[in-house]
Amino acid sequence: MAKIKKAELEKLQMFVNTMNELQTTVGGLELQKQELMMEAISVNNNLRSFQEELRGIYGDITVNVKTGEITDANNS
Repeated sequence: MAKIKKAELEKLQMFVNTMNELQTTVGGLELQKQELMMEAISVNNNLRSFQEELRGIYGDITVNVKTGEITDANNS
């Protein structure tokens, strides 16, 4: 049976191994991305809930997140 040269086989194996490693890495990154997206959704939901809580206490306001100063949302 005919075979390719040893150097050609090694080069082919290097490309295939590198591609396999890259695919594994991309898969891991996609999982991290999904986890971060789910965390972002959770934080956003918590933010909205807290904003509603603040609205219940202070009414329809705008809050400067650096200083904590509030202004009436209808007059800003």
